[in-house]
Amino acid sequence: MQGMSRFVAAISWAGLLTFTACGAGGVVGIGGGVTPTPPAGSHSISGTVSGAAYVTVTLSGRATATGAITATTATTTTDGSGNYTFSGLASGSYTVTPSKAAGYGFSPASLQVTVDGAPVPAQNFATTYSISGCVSGAPSVTVTLTGAASATTTTDLDGNYTFSGLANDSYAVTPSRAGASFSPASRPVLVSGDNVWGENFAATYSISGNVSGAASVRVTLLGAATAASTTTDANGNYSFSGLANGSYTVTPTKSGYGFSPASRSVAVSGASVVSQDFAATYVISGSVLGAPSARVTLTGAASASTTTDLSGNYTFPGLANGSYTVTPSKAGYGFSPASQAVTVNGDNVTGQDFAATYRISGH
Repeated sequence: MQGMSRFVAAISWAGLLTFTACGAGGVVGIGGGVTPTPPAGSHSISGTVSGAAYVTVTLSGRATATGAITATTATTTTDGSGNYTFSGLASGSYTVTPSKAAGYGFSPASLQVTVDGAPVPAQNFATTYSISGCVSGAPSVTVTLTGAASATTTTDLDGNYTFSGLANDSYAVTPSRAGASFSPASRPVLVSGDNVWGENFAATYSISGNVSGAASVRVTLLGAATAASTTTDANGNYSFSGLANGSYTVTPTKSGYGFSPASRSVAVSGASVVSQDFAATYVISGSVLGAPSARVTLTGAASASTTTDLSGNYTFPGLANGSYTVTPSKAGYGFSPASQAVTVNGDNVTGQDFAATYRISGH
């Protein structure tokens, strides 16, 4: 009897005790059943990627369930509203990284997330975008971004540039390079939910110079599928801008004037071309009456000779400012005057006339 009493007493005492069953993951009570604890793999990481739908989101990390360290990877895609969830996660340290086609970025680029016995919501990202384009006609062009963000880059060997990591907003893109202009000079760009491509520019150059010795000279440009003309300013300067690389011919003209040189061949190749200068040249002209086909000689700052036409007229073109002497001659004839001193000073000199004289002889 005494032994039986001790057994009953033990049973009664045990009714007040609890014990943990090995591997059961809970607490077992004699009369109360199992009190569960969250099993490994019952948590989640979730969030939103704003600004783009159907973004790929990758999870990587190290789960520490049941005391063991296990590498974990998973991939999901955001829904139409940008939401994503990774469920069934054990406690551990994870990295969440969104990605999409080239040109898209995300802010932040990734998130470090620690799961410690509870879900982790609001792991959010914002999509960022890019502005890209090409600058033709010039190497190594500096391209500047202003507006909602500021940045500078240099075109690559093919003339391409890209600004990435941009939020939705308004921007301006402006290329620059010494000796070059650009068409257009700048571009306004609105980023609104997508990358912006094709913001292109063409480098342009200028040809400039001076025409001395004559006012309001017409200057013509031909070449590289371009035709243009302009008039020299009060100081004789001219300029042609907005030109592509190529070969051109520049020619000055003004009624009654010549120019030295008569024209210039100009090659534009990656830089503007300056000092394409000309000097106006002048004429001395007149007539020789009474002696057809008389010879007229010019001496002084330049030397030349010519023969009068059927009407007795002569001209010496292409003369610079200076002092000259004009002398007619023909066998058997005299002339009045015998010669004329002529000064050219910024204008043509006309009316330098002569009359043949005769003599009577006999014996």
